[in-house]
Amino acid sequence: SFLLWNDVLPDINSILLKI
Repeated sequence: SFLLWNDVLPDINSILLKI
């Protein structure tokens, strides 16, 4: 997801959900 900026927000959201 690091290469696609459009996927960055969902990626961060996933990290927040994992916490």
